[in-house]
Amino acid sequence: MPNTFSATRLQNAKGATIISLMIAMLVSIMSVVAILALYKNLVGVSVNATSDAQHDGHIATAILTAQLELQTAGYGIENAGSEHLNANAAGTELRWRYLDGGTYQCRALRETAVSDNVRRLALFEATANCTADSALSGLQWQELTVLANIERVEAMPDQIFTFSVSTAKCSPYGIGEKEKHLIANIRTMSAADFNDTGNAIAAATYPICIASTHPS
Repeated sequence: MPNTFSATRLQNAKGATIISLMIAMLVSIMSVVAILALYKNLVGVSVNATSDAQHDGHIATAILTAQLELQTAGYGIENAGSEHLNANAAGTELRWRYLDGGTYQCRALRETAVSDNVRRLALFEATANCTADSALSGLQWQELTVLANIERVEAMPDQIFTFSVSTAKCSPYGIGEKEKHLIANIRTMSAADFNDTGNAIAAATYPICIASTHPS
């Protein structure tokens, strides 16, 4: 008598088919892809946040150092005016003069492009001919020290710092009575400007009241 019980069990037994295996593999692959995409986004956010923080930190350091250097403008010169502190028409250079121990010193701030994604703000000094009445625009300059290197992952515009000079009543460091002084304005692009594709955020401008200037 045949073993009908064993035959029935074999007929009713169901294993994994090729279709079910393929579906399971597809689900697994989709899960892995989703996890990898999430990881990539998290890493990207972390890298961008680090880059933005470094960018703004370098900007803040550069502005603070530039402010200290700029306070020498007009020092020792009676009624120092715009001939002793001015910017070029393109706003890429800010230059000034001061008197130190009977010798005139000429300095300048200038932005230079190191590469597509690196910009440098540096302090320059005149190589020669820095006198009481020499035109600052006609002097030759050599780099004295680097105030900041601004580096980003993406390419940057040719100019992220813009310089200008104006005149207004102000109190240097917020102390004392307001008098008319020259104002060195430094306009710069923060990290928010690079992330703001809709141009809703205006570039920050830092007005620096120069204590030693007294324009007529």
